[in-house]
Formats: sequence, C-alpha cells, structure tokens
Amino acid sequence: MLKTAIAIMLLFFVGCTQNKTVKEQHKARKYTWVKQENSKYSFEYPSDWVITQNAGPLAEAIHINSKASAAIDFSFMLLPDTVPGDEYIDHMISSITPPRSKLIKHVLVRKNNKSYTDILYTQEDYAGVWKHEHILYTDGQKTYSLQFTTLENKTAKQITADGNKILQSFKVK
Repeated sequence: MLKTAIAIMLLFFVGCTQNKTVKEQHKARKYTWVKQENSKYSFEYPSDWVITQNAGPLAEAIHINSKASAAIDFSFMLLPDTVPGDEYIDHMISSITPPRSKLIKHVLVRKNNKSYTDILYTQEDYAGVWKHEHILYTDGQKTYSLQFTTLENKTAKQITADGNKILQSFKVK
C-alpha cells in the first residue's frame, strides 16, 4: 500500500514537471513583420529572426535565420552581371547529384510581372534531409537568387510558414 502511494505521488510529480516544461517550450511568440527595403529589392521578415548582410566584390548576400531553429535559413543573393543567369541555373541543377540529392521541381514561374526559375530539391547528409528551394530571377544585368532551406525532420510548421511568407513578400525593383 505504501509502495502504491509513493508510486502515485511520484507519477503525479513527474507529470506536473513535464507539463510545466511543455508549457515553457510553447510560449507564444511576440513579433511583428519588419520590411527590409533598398533600391534593388524589398522583402518582409519576422522581427524575432536574425538578419545579416554581406557584400563582397563578387556578390551581395543577405541571410535570415530563425532564432527558434538553427535549421531554418532564408538567403537572398545578388550576383554580378558577369554571371549569366542561365549558367547559374545550369550550375545549380548540375550540383543536385543522386542518390543523396533529388530534384523535385524545376519550373519557370511568373511573379510581380517577371519570370523566375523555381528549383526545389532535397539533399541528404549526416544531419538528415535538407529541403532547398531556389528562386532565380535575371533582369539582364543582375541575377537575383533566393534560397529557402529547412531541415525536414526538425522544422516547425510556424517557422516554415514564416519562411514561405518571406519568399512571397520578395520583390525585385
């Protein structure tokens, strides 16, 4: 009888502790959408994500990472006019090598009255299966490359939804 009472008390204590831990992990996010804009492009991203910008002689890159998951990455890259858009697209597709990578989709899409190439593929490595989506746009002078990357087995639905909203908000000027 004493053992049963102790077991019930122990289960109750463990249940309460786990319930508290679950509640702490799922606190509501408090954020707004921030607009990033300059003379070349604009997009929106959640204020609780981290944005970094790098510019070098060959390319300009912007990376937006979710603080909630290091496995979520959205990046925008402006390539110089010395890199032809078709050549860059061919390079992207040729880098998708089976069996560890798989091309899921390669289509030409229309967005903001401009033609884009949308490349969706998976890549498997030691961490799991990564899902990459590249959206490429060439205006005749510059090639714009957007990449949204998630680690499929660790991605939260809300973070993926945020990433998709970032992609939808992107506009080339």
